[in-house]
Amino acid sequence: MVPSPSIFLKAFANAAAGANITFPIPPDPTVTPGAASLELGFPPITMVDPVSQAGIPPFGQDFNGIFKQITAYLVWLQSGGGFFFSQDFVDENGGYMEGAVLQSATDKTRFWISTADDNETDPDDPGTAEDWIPVGSGQGYLTVAVPAGTSHDLDPAGYGPSTDVIDIDISAGNATVTGLKAGYNGQRIVATPVNGPGNLLTLAALTGSDPANQFRVPADMIFPNNNSIQLQYSTGVGCWIVMP
Repeated sequence: MVPSPSIFLKAFANAAAGANITFPIPPDPTVTPGAASLELGFPPITMVDPVSQAGIPPFGQDFNGIFKQITAYLVWLQSGGGFFFSQDFVDENGGYMEGAVLQSATDKTRFWISTADDNETDPDDPGTAEDWIPVGSGQGYLTVAVPAGTSHDLDPAGYGPSTDVIDIDISAGNATVTGLKAGYNGQRIVATPVNGPGNLLTLAALTGSDPANQFRVPADMIFPNNNSIQLQYSTGVGCWIVMP
């Protein structure tokens, strides 16, 4: 059994005075002879004899900075911290890999898993989050009012991968919905008609909306006020599966 390592209670050189530390280490080489950078590490001149070959000893400040930069991340991880989306990281590395996990910057209780390699999108942006699957305890709640009659391809404001509860306001009268914008594979949503005593919500069977947005049920299903419906999206089937 591999023994548990000692934890870092604080970052290395955490209290070093400014003159004694280079922090953060610059990403690109500097004009200072012998200075370290993330791009090249310590330059070759620091690796030759300083007396006989006119070398330059590496800077102790750089060592302090490198170790602080590394151990600060270790302390962050040991404290249970996650990582947020970084445009600088995307620009430098071409995006996040498939399976990468990021913490939501807007809802600290939710994490996102990348479903694509070279993923350059921000998972907290509803307009670009199609390549992320949300996990965690947060709930994406929405309410949308539908008119009386038939509505196609429902896509309410704020709807996206984090949505898992939708209240459908049917106060305008009996309403039929033929589809909801396609979700990610396995996405589950609890939909409930509300504010419509005496009115009914109908989910139409595989008709009206774009095929990817439709509901797979054996026949049109009718739901009274406050009667919740569970929807699950399947990319294999190519539509929403209705589970009342």
